[in-house]
Amino acid sequence: MNTRYSHINRPTTSLIDQIYDSEAREELAILDLSNTDVITDDFEQDRHITYHLKAPTYKWLADRLCFAPGTEQCKTDYEQKILSLLMSIDPNMLITLQYIFFVTKEDDVYDVCQKVEADPSEFPETIDFDENDQLGCFWYQYSSIIINLTAIEQAVHEIADETEYQKEFEIGLMTTLTHEIRHLGLSNMFLYIGDYPPEEAEEEAVERWGLTAYENWKANYKGDK
Repeated sequence: MNTRYSHINRPTTSLIDQIYDSEAREELAILDLSNTDVITDDFEQDRHITYHLKAPTYKWLADRLCFAPGTEQCKTDYEQKILSLLMSIDPNMLITLQYIFFVTKEDDVYDVCQKVEADPSEFPETIDFDENDQLGCFWYQYSSIIINLTAIEQAVHEIADETEYQKEFEIGLMTTLTHEIRHLGLSNMFLYIGDYPPEEAEEEAVERWGLTAYENWKANYKGDK
């Protein structure tokens, strides 16, 4: 039985075989291949995509988290929780994940773009550090997630008093993360459509999935690993 991950019990063509088939149809080119990753040049999507062939681990996920300067307290308070949350969700949502960036200000844009070898002009316009009205986004071109901590802080201050702030901040941070991870995961064209029908990518369904993922994790979380 071929599956993407051994603990997903579904008979389907393996991910690597699907990629080879797509290359044979001249839909993409394989740029690099190892026992853990395949890097492709996807002609239809006009971007390079890395597919991780192994089940995610804490170390692999930790290597994908990028906290901008000035976010050290967030890293201290939430890094292990974030890793635990990511380990609890459907691993197919993480196959193409490159990085998760936690940012607060315009000065962070250069470092983020340098990490993915992008021009600063490519940084998503939806992340506006003047308005701070977007909590996060899925950076499609680079298979990455951007979390705007300043926007989350401002949104929480509008709805919560000091006694509820930490609780509401965690909810805002984690559900923004799961929401954008769902967008990332469903952008993977090799997911079996029977398990991930197109309507799951609609915004309301993504919002519902993200909230449920957080609530399920929270109900079972026993402390930092």
